Amino acid sequence: MYTASKSSILSYKNKNKKVYKKVGCSFSAFCGILLLIGGIMVLSLMPYFIEDFIRIEQQLVEQKSLFSKWKYPDYDITLNVWSYSVTNPDNITDGEKPKIVSKGPYVFDEKQYKKVLSRGNGTIKYRNFMNFFFNENKSCSNCDLENDHVWIPNIVYQKFVDAALNPAMQVASTALQLQTPFLDVKTKELFFVGYVDPFLSQICSLPFMSILCESLLNMPERIGLFYERNNTFDGEYIIRDGSQDKSRTLGKIIAWNGDNHLPPTWWSKSQASLINGTDGGLLHPYVSKDEKIYIFSTFICRSIYLVFEKEIDYHGVKGYRFVAPVELFDWSRKENEGFCHTNTKKYFKEQKDNCMPNGIMDLSRCLRGNPDIVSSMPNFFGADEYVQKSVEGMDTPNAETDQIFIDVEPRLGTLLRASRRLQINFAIRSGANISNFYYPKMKSNFVPVMSLRENVEIGKANLQEIKDRLYHIESLVYWVSLGSSIFGVILIIISIILFCSLRKSKKYSTASSIHPSSQTPPVILAE
Repeated sequence: MYTASKSSILSYKNKNKKVYKKVGCSFSAFCGILLLIGGIMVLSLMPYFIEDFIRIEQQLVEQKSLFSKWKYPDYDITLNVWSYSVTNPDNITDGEKPKIVSKGPYVFDEKQYKKVLSRGNGTIKYRNFMNFFFNENKSCSNCDLENDHVWIPNIVYQKFVDAALNPAMQVASTALQLQTPFLDVKTKELFFVGYVDPFLSQICSLPFMSILCESLLNMPERIGLFYERNNTFDGEYIIRDGSQDKSRTLGKIIAWNGDNHLPPTWWSKSQASLINGTDGGLLHPYVSKDEKIYIFSTFICRSIYLVFEKEIDYHGVKGYRFVAPVELFDWSRKENEGFCHTNTKKYFKEQKDNCMPNGIMDLSRCLRGNPDIVSSMPNFFGADEYVQKSVEGMDTPNAETDQIFIDVEPRLGTLLRASRRLQINFAIRSGANISNFYYPKMKSNFVPVMSLRENVEIGKANLQEIKDRLYHIESLVYWVSLGSSIFGVILIIISIILFCSLRKSKKYSTASSIHPSSQTPPVILAE
């Protein structure tokens, strides 16, 4: 029987250690490769997983949180209104430019909610209700809504001027002798309450005027820019709920008041009358920089579009800013020719036939009674220069303060911030061609009476939810995946180092066996 020497035992143990090291090295390399591949795959596929998740979640169905947020929007909405008062009404009738002075803002807190009428087949039918509450604390220090007054053009007077310019209706000139071109009204009446024209009942009670009033005037009982708009809705909408195409058409208006076109009397071509886009409160996910965002506005009786301007950061949330370009109101462009009419009234000699001046939107055809009211952006931003110079007292037009914009979180399509900016102007026409007209020197013009900025900002809770559910989770997954990849690389490097060390050790062992030492102890035979 042989008894192994100590060197044999050590050699055996060393071989076992080498085996363990090889196994450990291989396992470490295997784990490193798995972690590296897994991390890279998660980093590569994460955007697709997130997009798929968002498109499923951003649908207007009752099981999704978006539904309740859409019905009861958690936004801070304020309507900031400036009034304009004419300071030289007597001089205007003598042919001078209108001079105006502004006052404001009168600030109204705005609350909206939607009443769902029906749902089905991937659509929702609803009404959007709006409520306005005057906020004295946010308004200008000298704003007194109850007692402030403004001088404004007399809309009813202008209706009779239009009628009297028609040779067949010269009888209307008689009514002009009982009226004045300008009125002094309370600011609150101009806004929401509405005012009663003091001459209307007097004129229309005359026997020979009653028939004329019936055919000429179909005005509301009271005249006000927001009259009958408080605690009311602006029509019935049918929109896509996004459930049938993974939110790609989310919010798209299918019909408004039962039709996908505006009434044919409003605009001259079907392209201008087409209802495009959403109502502005809901956008589809994954908004791209190169797309046009279409929004239908009942206030200006048409659809508009906004184009990408720049990237923004809203309280730590990255977004895109889209603005309404001045080309929207450039009537020389082919896509806008439907907003012109063959019988468009002419107010300036520079004005092209059949169209309003650039930057001016004729609202008369879509308002009850067809009053001579036109809209523009504040301070006539984007309007022809001769229009901007036709009134004294306006601020210099500025894109930063006068242009419509929206800020959007592009992946969710969530509105972060928006500002709808608008100016309302009363048109006055010269009556120089009317016989026995009191004010033959008065010139045609647009007189601003009000400008508004409706500012919308997402609520703090919704903003934090975007950060928690999208940004923070995405950041966590990103860093875990990146850490996994880095750790995998480290394991692979360690495995390579160990593998090289083992190979070096093996070469040394082989060399030792070929050249054995003379001091090797003998093997002892046991009896």
